[in-house]
Amino acid sequence: MEYALPSAWDQGSRGFWTRRRKSATSLMAVIALLAGIAVAYKLFDRTIPNNVVRDASKFDFEIHVLRSPAICTNTVPNSPGWCQASGIDPIYRAGVDQFPGDTRTETIRIRNTNTQPPKDASFEMWVDQTSIVVRGCDNLNSETGICGSTPLIGVTDSRWNTFVQYWRLTVSKELILDTVLFGEVPETKYQSNRYAQACQGGLKELTQKSPCKLGMIREAGAENDLGDRLDERKYQFAMNEQDTGTDQSAFKGWTITFSMAFNARVPAEEEAGTGLER
Repeated sequence: MEYALPSAWDQGSRGFWTRRRKSATSLMAVIALLAGIAVAYKLFDRTIPNNVVRDASKFDFEIHVLRSPAICTNTVPNSPGWCQASGIDPIYRAGVDQFPGDTRTETIRIRNTNTQPPKDASFEMWVDQTSIVVRGCDNLNSETGICGSTPLIGVTDSRWNTFVQYWRLTVSKELILDTVLFGEVPETKYQSNRYAQACQGGLKELTQKSPCKLGMIREAGAENDLGDRLDERKYQFAMNEQDTGTDQSAFKGWTITFSMAFNARVPAEEEAGTGLER
């Protein structure tokens, strides 16, 4: 039996197919009849209350940073040394001196906690470009290291761009034991703290359009054959202030702050691996 699709549709469109008619008059008569019923019974004017649709506006996950308990405000229950990364416990704490050539490394953990429903997710991170704030240092006391004032440096100031470009972030992701081949795993695979570089770039390079790919974290409650958790993953965030070989004394006492945005992507993208690790 032959069928015809309305010209505005194609085979992938959702809708009703209409049987081909030999006469256009008969089809128009059916349409006219349906229109008449619609007017008589107000089929197009009904209100159906309390409609509920799927809410895809959020995905539950947690970001933790490894801290000494003495400087951790919001601790993670049953996880000694870990605290919730937030405004009060930022990934990079203020007031820690760093000089050209220095690298500050922080250990981060992301947990996939979404349970309604549990789903694998791929994670990304980027630097919120609107959050980058640079402050200068006037009247620096050479003995105490305290600035007399810390004026805000505007983005139109050439020094802002120069200072921001000194900073480079390298993120390394934990290698996850994904499968067990033939029931055996080489001894080296039991070693912990194995990392591979996920991304590297300047603060102005890690943007939402060019994010750092953090890899997959399995659904809440997932484990491998050895009982290791697959619903969490560790990372090393290394912030380096580059030594350009030029005199940077004009930037003594300057500070930079910024925010990192994290995003969960569903469905997850499979990661390439060796067969044992990804």
